Amino acid sequence: MAIAIGARNALIRRLNSNKSATAVTAITIAAITAAVFSPLYYEFPAIGDSSVMSFENGVAIEHPFGTFCWNRCINVPDTVLVKAGVTSLTFNPKVRKINYEVSVEIFWPERFYRHESRQKLSAWSSEWRLPISSCNNGPWQAYKMDDDYRKSDCGSAEVAKVVLNQLFKFNAAHSAELVGFDNPLDPEQNRRLGEMLEGAIGPALAEEGLRVTFERFTVE
Repeated sequence: MAIAIGARNALIRRLNSNKSATAVTAITIAAITAAVFSPLYYEFPAIGDSSVMSFENGVAIEHPFGTFCWNRCINVPDTVLVKAGVTSLTFNPKVRKINYEVSVEIFWPERFYRHESRQKLSAWSSEWRLPISSCNNGPWQAYKMDDDYRKSDCGSAEVAKVVLNQLFKFNAAHSAELVGFDNPLDPEQNRRLGEMLEGAIGPALAEEGLRVTFERFTVE
C-alpha cells in the first residue's frame, strides 16, 4: 500500500514538473514573439557620430543615450563631410581643377526632417547590416559629387544630397572666379574662398535646417 502511494505521488510530481516546464516554454515563446513583432524597440546612437531623435507634436527631442521607440525614431548624423570640385581654364592658359571640402550640421531638425523621405533610421551604414547603397561608414568619410544617391538609405546621404545640389549650382555660377584660387597654403585665399562659398550656399541651406562650414581646398 505504501509503495503504491509513493508511486502515485512521484507520478503527480512528474506531471506537475512537466506542466511547469511547458508553461515556462510557452511564456518564453510568447515573450520572444512579442519582442519580434512589437513596434516598441530601443534605438541606440552611435556615440560621437550620431544622436537619436524623436518628434512629439512637431518638436524634435534629442536622446543622447538612445530611447525606447514606439513610433519612428531617427538617427541624426552629427557632422557630414562633402567634397566638390570644378575644372576651369586659367589665364595662362592651362586647365586647373580646384577641389574643396565643407562640413555640414543639422541645426534645425524640425525643418530638415519635414520631408518624410529624409527620415532614415540609420545615420550611416553599419557593418551588421547588409550593404546600404550610397551610405558612408562614418563622418571621417566625405561624400563626393560623383556618388550615386538615388537609393540612399541613411541620414548622412540625405544631407549630402541637399548640400551637393547647392554646390553644383555654386560651381556653375562661380567657375570663372574659382580659377583665382591657386595656393591652398595661403590663409587669405582660404578665407576668401570660405566667405564666397558660405555666402553663396549658406542662406539656401539654412532654409533647409543645415549649417555649412568651409574646411579647405586643394588644386590639381
